[in-house]
Amino acid sequence: MNEETPEFPTHNDFADNEDTIASFLYLSDGWSPSCGGRFHMFCSKEQAIPSFSLSPIRNRFLAFRTKPTHWHSVERVYGWERLSVLSLWNVCAPEREPLPDSKV
Repeated sequence: MNEETPEFPTHNDFADNEDTIASFLYLSDGWSPSCGGRFHMFCSKEQAIPSFSLSPIRNRFLAFRTKPTHWHSVERVYGWERLSVLSLWNVCAPEREPLPDSKV
C-alpha cells in the first residue's frame, strides 16, 4: 500500500464452503502513527469504532479466521509504503484419494 492505494472499507473475507485463515506479515520499516495503514477489527459491519487496531510494524504477524463475523478494514497510508506478505490458508483440506503408486 502507498498513498495511491485507497483504504479498504469494512468487510470480511468469508467464502461459502471454505474454512480459511488469512495472515499478514508486515515488512516495512519506519512506521509511525501518522503513516496510517492500521488493521482494524470490528464486531459488526455497522460498528463505527474498531474493537481493536493493529499497527503495521515490521515483522509483526497477524492471522485470523475468515468467518462471516470477522469484520475488518485497513486505513489508507500517508507518506509511507506498507509492504506485507498476505497468505490464505485452508484449515480443512478436502479428503483426497491416494495416488495410484502410493504405499499409504
